[in-house]
Amino acid sequence: MLALREIYVGSELVDCPDGVVIISQTCDLVRPVERPNIVVAKAVRLDPGVANDALRGKRPRWVAVREEPDVVFADLEMISSISKSAALELSVERSIPDHQWDAQRRFAQRVGRRFSRLALPDNVVPWFGGLSDLVLSKAGKPNSPVGRAIEAIAEIRVAADDWTRIGASVDLYIVLEPGELPMLPDEPEEWTPSSSDEKSLRTMAGVAERLFPANGVRPSGAERNALWWRVAEFVQEIIVPTGPFAQVSAVKEAIASVAVSIVDETEFTMAQYRRSDELDLSHLSPPLPLANDGGVIDQEA
Repeated sequence: MLALREIYVGSELVDCPDGVVIISQTCDLVRPVERPNIVVAKAVRLDPGVANDALRGKRPRWVAVREEPDVVFADLEMISSISKSAALELSVERSIPDHQWDAQRRFAQRVGRRFSRLALPDNVVPWFGGLSDLVLSKAGKPNSPVGRAIEAIAEIRVAADDWTRIGASVDLYIVLEPGELPMLPDEPEEWTPSSSDEKSLRTMAGVAERLFPANGVRPSGAERNALWWRVAEFVQEIIVPTGPFAQVSAVKEAIASVAVSIVDETEFTMAQYRRSDELDLSHLSPPLPLANDGGVIDQEA
């Protein structure tokens, strides 16, 4: 961190009472000639609720530089470029010690995520509104069964054969934290809920309550596996166009099919990772009223 109290964001001079966080890569910092500037972000402190979400990576705008009670975040909406010569005149505070490699790596990944996330086509965005509303309304709420289930999700990734083609075929992967999805034998014993359980498992909240009971023992083996796949079925049901553009023909025709899969992080293949992108639900932009080419999205159904 640098003790710089003001930065320009565009043409606006922004106060930085807590200083700024260097977000340039280390290799750029040590190149004096071809890299004369460094990139910094305003350092901020957040309200507890927002801070908890940001610490878990749920708010990509803010990235923690110290995962301690007195947390400081880099605000990636408030970024500026300053010369290295000016930086040399400022006092420097080491935010993440060299021996905290995991913390350094996590910081780098979350900064990178902000600038590398997938920009979905305008016609596709309304298809993920329901999923976005569900995740953002329940994330970080331990008293909610669905909120507890969301905490077990490492990432949601999405891929398509061709995002620009009308009638795209989409694969959505719910990637669970390592070890959350049980490893089953080649010929696993099928789990079927009892008739008394079936009614409570007809909603996502009911399934989540069974997966993460407020009191009691969590299911394991084939039962846990089957419950997670039932979550996938509910997610698939809500991936439909929503919002003010739901009935626009270009939106309705944008996606032909969606396949939702549950996968443990340890079983997610490199091939699946490389052909997919993280779905950043907190940064889905509403589609434009009218596309520049004259009509992919317009106000008529």
